[in-house]
Amino acid sequence: LEAVEQIEQIVASVLETVKDDDEVEFITLDMNGLTGHIDHIAAARAASLVFFRHQKTDARFTKIKYYCLTDHDYPVPTTEWLYMDAGRSADEIDEIIDARQYREEILTIMRAHHSQRDDIKAIIDRLGDRLGINNFIVR
Repeated sequence: LEAVEQIEQIVASVLETVKDDDEVEFITLDMNGLTGHIDHIAAARAASLVFFRHQKTDARFTKIKYYCLTDHDYPVPTTEWLYMDAGRSADEIDEIIDARQYREEILTIMRAHHSQRDDIKAIIDRLGDRLGINNFIVR
């Protein structure tokens, strides 16, 4: 519930700056937690709750995008550290954004997440030159 409250505070701040005809989109992690982390699952669910509550009464809330990994990179569930579902199939992915030109910035941000350095190294190694291709399920 704390995450919901924090997201609600962010939404309130954003709504102060958007116009009546602006669209509001959310981006969060895949509902399976992306890498199986419980905090990622909780964050995705909290963001979804806030988004769908607002969407009921505010037409500006148009899309929620769930960042996901593909079955090309994660073809089967893994149990290397936590249980992690297999990646999403191409027919589940609604939008792809290629941000590979920002690779160095992406790496800097990823490496700043000190508590999950081993996970980050494994993701970087697995994705290779595909790091920065962002796949989304859109609702």
